[in-house]
Amino acid sequence: ILPRLSDGHPRVREHAVRLAERVVESSAAVRRRLMEMTAVEDLRVWYQLAFTLGYVPGPEATAALADLATRDSRDSWVRLAVLSSSAGRVGDLFARLSTDPERRAADGVDVLLEQLAEQAGLHGRPGEIDRVVASLDALKSEDRRLARRIVVGLLGGLERTANPLRRKLVSSADGALADVLAEMLDEASRTAVDEDGPVAGRLSAIRSLTLGTFDESADVLFELLDSRQPQAVAVAAIDALGRFTDAAVAEALIEAWIGLTPQLRGTASEVLFARRERLPVLLDALEDDLIRASQLDPARLQFLLEHADAAIRDRAKRLLGDEVLAHRQEVVADYRDALKMRGEIERGRGVFKRECSKCHRLEGVGYDLGLPLQAIKDRGAEGILTNLLDPNRNINPEYSNYVVVTADGRTVTGMI
Repeated sequence: ILPRLSDGHPRVREHAVRLAERVVESSAAVRRRLMEMTAVEDLRVWYQLAFTLGYVPGPEATAALADLATRDSRDSWVRLAVLSSSAGRVGDLFARLSTDPERRAADGVDVLLEQLAEQAGLHGRPGEIDRVVASLDALKSEDRRLARRIVVGLLGGLERTANPLRRKLVSSADGALADVLAEMLDEASRTAVDEDGPVAGRLSAIRSLTLGTFDESADVLFELLDSRQPQAVAVAAIDALGRFTDAAVAEALIEAWIGLTPQLRGTASEVLFARRERLPVLLDALEDDLIRASQLDPARLQFLLEHADAAIRDRAKRLLGDEVLAHRQEVVADYRDALKMRGEIERGRGVFKRECSKCHRLEGVGYDLGLPLQAIKDRGAEGILTNLLDPNRNINPEYSNYVVVTADGRTVTGMI
């Protein structure tokens, strides 16, 4: 293998690098040659080398990875290969790239640093997280944009694993981390409420508000629940609120419930059902008639009736049993007189676009999530009425609703 690592043909060298993984532990000569190959001017050799260095322990391999990252981090595949070899050395690799001004300025290294910061958050090792946070203090003022990317990556990684270090890190932030966070939250708050600004920018700002604490972002997010806001903005605000674990999230959403549109109530119920600790607050609201059972999806109500927690299950049965188990045929019968009325196609199109297009597609409008409706008229008026008012009577298996509970206790409902 050693001679072939210096072969004149780059494809031979590339394959030799791959084969070197079998002998790298036992051959110091092969390890030394691999370290020297970061200077080889061939993208595919670099790409394979970045993968293979993951098999080589020690600071020399980390330094070689940093060299590769500096040479061509513009290429997303090279970044991927470097990341795949970063396990166990994220902090060291991050420090080598972030503390060296020349390496830090190389094209694409800012993206890689954000990804490495995210990896540090995902791994959740305090030593690696400390090195990422410490790097912020070393960045100069002209590197503020990079500092923001690093903060977004680190906190995003911690959030994805529901690591309690995230909350502690944000609430006790000091030094450069506190400065960067405050700056980002201030800018995000102003952008999120700017009704003259582009919606895409406002949505990005709303996502940024989740980087702070609930107390720092709650007022702005609740302001955006106003029905006069664009639908996408209000939905993003509810989603952002759902990413906080504070008990006040459920109470605030219930307080805002009466002013929410049907679609926003659907998003809000997703948040209310997402965590077990929010369900008692929801049951309180049902008992006090702040929320009506008819405003919640039948699958959600069934979820409460069959909940693994006996206290929630028993209370739900007392509050909802009769409501959920009542036969929908009575509702269909109440509306049967509507079949004698003359239909108005344009009004029907408006109703479809407003209520049905979130899951169904017809005449080029909507999304292909639910049952195709091209042949719906073949079912006749009675069949359409039944499907509208009792949609759960006959469900094809591929459109069944599932409830998934994640390892960190979050509940997600939808189709697989």
